[in-house]
Amino acid sequence: MVADVESTLACQPATGRVLQVSGNELQVSLGRAHGLQVGDSLYVYQTAQVTDAYGQTFTQYNLYPEQVQVTAAFANSATVTASGDGLLINIQPNDYVAKR
Repeated sequence: MVADVESTLACQPATGRVLQVSGNELQVSLGRAHGLQVGDSLYVYQTAQVTDAYGQTFTQYNLYPEQVQVTAAFANSATVTASGDGLLINIQPNDYVAKR
């Protein structure tokens, strides 16, 4: 039974939040306890509630164009920077991060 639970959870993306933005570094709420290691890549995204012409509300996901890479992993948090030469702009605390 434990193996089945672990197998199911392994397929689920780890999702956390941006805790702090400092220049070209982000502190995120995922860490080693969530399976993160130095060198892992994460996606950053924002959500917004959008109402269509019929009054139905949807959640819109805006994926940040640049992936971020883990440079330091702690128990329950990590430091990440942009992969490659990208800049981290328009990212705010409480935006989401996900590892696939």
